Amino acid sequence: MKTDIAKVGAVWDEFAQKYGLDRRASTPDAYLVDLELRTLAKYIGDGEKVLDIGAGNGYTALMLALKKAVNIIGIDVSAEMVACANQMQKNYGGKLKGTVQFELGDILSSGFLERFGKNSFDIVLTKRTLINVLSWKEQKESIIKIWHLLKPDGKYIMMEATVQGHDNINRLRERFGISRTPIRWHNNYLDEEKLLSFLNEKFETVLFKDFSSTYYIGSRVIQPLLLKPFKKEPRYDFFLNRLFSYLPNWGNRGIQKIFVCTKKEL
Repeated sequence: MKTDIAKVGAVWDEFAQKYGLDRRASTPDAYLVDLELRTLAKYIGDGEKVLDIGAGNGYTALMLALKKAVNIIGIDVSAEMVACANQMQKNYGGKLKGTVQFELGDILSSGFLERFGKNSFDIVLTKRTLINVLSWKEQKESIIKIWHLLKPDGKYIMMEATVQGHDNINRLRERFGISRTPIRWHNNYLDEEKLLSFLNEKFETVLFKDFSSTYYIGSRVIQPLLLKPFKKEPRYDFFLNRLFSYLPNWGNRGIQKIFVCTKKEL
């Protein structure tokens, strides 16, 4: 399937209209967003120039710039998201340690690489972004563009959903009589085996970690089981979900995975 950017962008326009400046604009699971941010912060340091592809309403970029002296350019295909990001940036005013700017942008566009230039960034970040690219061919083309954007020894940080993570947590849900969660039409989860094989061709080292398994087990399996006797539906804002997000990671049942890839000269 070839990605229809207008249709995918319209999905995120609706999310922006619904959530505005709230951290849930990229996913209604706020505690997952917090866990992602704490995990990302470990791999980003002061003084680095970062391109955040799929920046959404800017929450992640701005939270990073509040804590670190980084220079971030955030782009997104949704005009509504970019408008929210620029508004949120105004709200933080002079509180930022780093600098952040937001622009409309599409990694699948023909002039994307020329727009920013080769060897321009210390870090390129995608967080739940490549899964909105609906073919493996286009996903690979996007990764190649990212490789070109990175400086020598630059890092590509992927925080993306995988097919294996989705299958693993759903098998556990089914074991306890809980129905599977579907994949939305505008998502194309990554196959870990194909992805790692491709990344290892393009990058010197690839760190691959499941950081969200405990959280998914807690929020997607334990929570429904706890609420079932009371005939209540699971909620993203369930009070125990915050606790699950701080527990040490265990297992391989997280849908979200992190890949930290250091550029290799080809």
